[in-house]
Amino acid sequence: MKLVDILQEAYPHIDSNFEKYLQEIGFDFVSEDLPKLCTLMKIASDRITEIVITLINFSRLNQA
Repeated sequence: MKLVDILQEAYPHIDSNFEKYLQEIGFDFVSEDLPKLCTLMKIASDRITEIVITLINFSRLNQA
């Protein structure tokens, strides 16, 4: 995301194809939502890790 920002600052008059492509993919929307999605994915993966560790510990208790 930072790379695109730097490119837009360095080249304010970018190629119309590039600008058109950014609009097609909804870059403004993606650039706003991507950090939020990454944060949510990190939280979810941490939660899954905790669940797996808990299940492993629980299964070991049953072996004893």
